[in-house]
Amino acid sequence: MAPHQQQFLMSTAKVCAIVGGRGCGKSHALGFKILTWMREESPESAILAMANTHDQLDKSFLFRLKAILYECKIEYTHGCRPPPSWNVPLRHMFKKWDNILTMGSGYGHVIVTGTLDEPENIRGGEYGLAVLDEAAFTVNRKWIKSVFPCIRCKKATKRQIRIATSPNGYNWFYADFEGPKRKPKYESIKAQSMDNVYLPEDYLEMFEGMDDASYRQECLGEYVNTGEARVYTEYDPDRHDIEWEYIPGAEIHVGCDFNVSPMSWVIAQEYKGALYLFDELFIKDNATTFAACEELKNRYPESAIYAYPDATSKLRRTTGKVVTSDLDMMKDSGLICILPGGKNPPIAERIERVQHRFRNDKIFIGSKCECLKESLLGTVYMPTDRKPKKSKGVDGEVGEHPTDALGYMIYAMDNYSAIESVAYSL
Repeated sequence: MAPHQQQFLMSTAKVCAIVGGRGCGKSHALGFKILTWMREESPESAILAMANTHDQLDKSFLFRLKAILYECKIEYTHGCRPPPSWNVPLRHMFKKWDNILTMGSGYGHVIVTGTLDEPENIRGGEYGLAVLDEAAFTVNRKWIKSVFPCIRCKKATKRQIRIATSPNGYNWFYADFEGPKRKPKYESIKAQSMDNVYLPEDYLEMFEGMDDASYRQECLGEYVNTGEARVYTEYDPDRHDIEWEYIPGAEIHVGCDFNVSPMSWVIAQEYKGALYLFDELFIKDNATTFAACEELKNRYPESAIYAYPDATSKLRRTTGKVVTSDLDMMKDSGLICILPGGKNPPIAERIERVQHRFRNDKIFIGSKCECLKESLLGTVYMPTDRKPKKSKGVDGEVGEHPTDALGYMIYAMDNYSAIESVAYSL
């Protein structure tokens, strides 16, 4: 067994993912996890096995799992009632066996199968272990609401979720397992194709001729944007992630993107010609400008606050039936609002302003700006033109909103250096 597979089996994390290139043995590690579980845990605790689609489940994961069971001489049935002679404690729990594997040979465990694109079908079950194959290729993390609550079987001594997947760009999976907002109880184990010493000698030849991004994802198991062009290519976490301690009393600058769900503001201070992003506001649902202003003032009561809002602030009213506009509300809260030309700049120019700052090391990002970092890495162009792809508003999605807020601020600061003379007033 390879070291990364061994590490995966030994992990005590609640949620552990093995993320790697093709052929590195991810799915086999998932199968080995099931074997280990059956040897250590009671057959009164069912196992849940899922993949992102039915084809992935049937033709890939279950195909490999059945091969492992065959090699270990473990009898099983799939899609039918197990023989009466088998001691299966959970036999009475099932009327239909279409999606169930049942173990014989002294085990008696049951494995309930399903797909992540139809997670509602497994609601209500109780499991000790869930194994998920190629989970990073699901559209979003909505399946978590169906799967995670099912990991509650009291007959199991431990309750765990194990994932084997290739990376799929800077999507929600990257955010949860690798990005600045990674979940505290999640563990990620990296692997490359060549880490599997049992591959045929000519296996790695299949990667020859691939473009660089595809090779890095499919062979090296790295998170890259393949098939989609990343917008903020000049942002390099190794160069631009630098901590900045807020200087009390010194002015702060706030870029504001207005949406009810979500509303995203990025917060910075300027020092020797460089901009240091050290904080952010990201309100996911039912956001109001009043709440954002109050929070901002409470955090930094000593500083003058220069705000660079999205031009929709002149018309948008995020506070229900209140007559005043968001822009008026910001001014009434004591913010000095800068709105160059009264309208938003062209998208391409706004993006280039941000790119130019990164290119010349004139902008740095602190650890509190988790949503901004995720947006800088994950915002991509639409395939048909050079406009950023809009987020779909799925649960927890950051999307392009923080980078939009950053762009409004940088564009205004670049075009209007004498702030006092251009503060917007009505």
